Amino acid sequence: MRALLVACVALLIACRTEPRPWPAAHAEEPTLRALPGLETSEAAAAARPDFDRYWYYGKAELNRYEVQQSRYGTLHRAETVLIFVTEDFLGTKQVKFEGKGDPNDVVSVLKLNLYQHFFTGVYPYTLMTSVFSPAKQPREAPLKLTFSASEWCGQTFMQLNRRGDSFKIEERSYFEAEGDRDSTQPVTLVEDALWTRVRTDPSALPLGRIELLPAMRHVRLDHVPLRAMTAEASLSREQGGRRTYRVKYDSGRELAIHFETRFPRRITGFEETPTAGAPTTVGKLSRSIMLPYWEKHGLGDHVYRKALGMSE
Repeated sequence: MRALLVACVALLIACRTEPRPWPAAHAEEPTLRALPGLETSEAAAAARPDFDRYWYYGKAELNRYEVQQSRYGTLHRAETVLIFVTEDFLGTKQVKFEGKGDPNDVVSVLKLNLYQHFFTGVYPYTLMTSVFSPAKQPREAPLKLTFSASEWCGQTFMQLNRRGDSFKIEERSYFEAEGDRDSTQPVTLVEDALWTRVRTDPSALPLGRIELLPAMRHVRLDHVPLRAMTAEASLSREQGGRRTYRVKYDSGRELAIHFETRFPRRITGFEETPTAGAPTTVGKLSRSIMLPYWEKHGLGDHVYRKALGMSE
């Protein structure tokens, strides 16, 4: 009887063993390699070690980050995905070229979709920033930027279109003080486009005292006017194969983007302090894969979420 009791206890302990965590971003398990269309970004970079071969072979780079998100004076567990992919983009209409527009109007862009999801108490936030930057002209301003925020209080949306020397700006918000507004501003440096400059050419990152449009998520979540602000920008020396690009606004807000110096210069992490004294958002890369994700929309394709390390 005693032996039977010992055996049952041992079985219960075995059943409660924590599941093995998913491997780090650089690992490649046989189960991942077996999924059609999927490869790690490291494997892709080793096979295609230059810009055109890496970015123009029909896959997007998906990067998932474990994040501690600053909001309402505290930190919340969050999930962020940076999706980089090249697209043919119509320069005049500023929409994706799908074969019906003028081929002579097509511009190759490196698109960034920056997706963020987190909870504050009982209700969730879902944020999405899209940046459309000329892929072969890294010093040019982006052609278009959009931002949306959805949470249980309501929705907000912003769009910037580059028209000549100006940005045409649309702002839509359910907040009374913001409402619906249309305006124009001179084309200037844009924080949201710094992420794509890191990927295309870090030498194109602005340094020193600069005028910069802050991130649209900051403008909307912190309810500040959309206007260029003065900041100090710096780029660290290489250390351990990585560098950090840092922006410190005179307002006290700070942004740091950590990236690999070796092509394709993946972003390994980021930090953002909303205002001086507030908690700092910290994101660390946990998985980076290459995948034609737009083809993976069937019921069984949820396995790719697991491959990326996404929460269910």
